[in-house]
Amino acid sequence: MKMKKEKLSGKIEKTGTEKKRGTSFKVWLSASRPKTLPASIVPVIMGTVMAYSSRRHHFLSAVLALICAVLIQVVTNFVNDYSDFKKGTDSPDRIGPLRVTQAGLVTPGQMLRAIASVIFIVFPVPSPTLQTANSPSDVCQPFPAPRKISTCSKA
Repeated sequence: MKMKKEKLSGKIEKTGTEKKRGTSFKVWLSASRPKTLPASIVPVIMGTVMAYSSRRHHFLSAVLALICAVLIQVVTNFVNDYSDFKKGTDSPDRIGPLRVTQAGLVTPGQMLRAIASVIFIVFPVPSPTLQTANSPSDVCQPFPAPRKISTCSKA
């Protein structure tokens, strides 16, 4: 059934045929919970800054890590949406952002297919970086010891 969503209340008005569910970009964007994505982006940025400051940065690795982190956060949100629906945790009177499976905007089957799709996208993403590594030490070298900074100046 075609769903129409009221923005503030999260209530759904059902009309039309069922095959229209889950086809809207806005529905899937809502399911990805964009407000949670900084939780995946900030650690990657911090790691990239640390690697850059120690002169051990690798741009491709940083980009791939960022893509993977965001997609892992998205699939985690999808799994949470699906499992809360299956357990009955999400009810129509819950407070908080709209859960698309509970609201009927996406069927449980569509959500499972979305979960599988994102997982199959995430796993091959880091492979270019791993294939360029010649040995484990290329991938896992520790940061160099910090340089001693002189606190006294002879002026």
